[in-house]
Amino acid sequence: MSPLALLAPPHPVARRLATASADKTVRLWRCADLGLERVLSGHGAGVSDLSWSPASDYLASASDDKTVGLWRVQDGRLLRACKGHTAFVFCCAFSPANPNLLASGSFDETVRLWEARSGRCIAVLPAHSDPVTSVAFCHDGSLLVSASYDGSPPAPPAALS
Repeated sequence: MSPLALLAPPHPVARRLATASADKTVRLWRCADLGLERVLSGHGAGVSDLSWSPASDYLASASDDKTVGLWRVQDGRLLRACKGHTAFVFCCAFSPANPNLLASGSFDETVRLWEARSGRCIAVLPAHSDPVTSVAFCHDGSLLVSASYDGSPPAPPAALS
């Protein structure tokens, strides 16, 4: 079963669905008829998570190839692969308040913050003692939380100002 990320555009009817796959691809589907719109290829290993940008014009992908991919939805182009993690990237999330801020969590036990526009890593948070399994921003993008296999409660939120 593939992880799913549902597009939530400004209007009430979702138009696209995205799926991540162990076959190294991301697929975009039309919600109206569940027809395949596009296959995004560019990762060197399986894809485990997806996150839509706030305006739904970009899609981030977390991959076992140790990168976070940033895709332009309009044409399916891989704009950049954010590099820096030293193990599988398991999760990713765009900030809902800042389309240029992206977080990722990895089996290297860190959370990284990325400048989406450039692909530059702007912070490395040594968050856990086991792989990071989830990252999430609060609704206004001011806090970031993460979770891990280490059994600890979620790490204290990181204030992002």
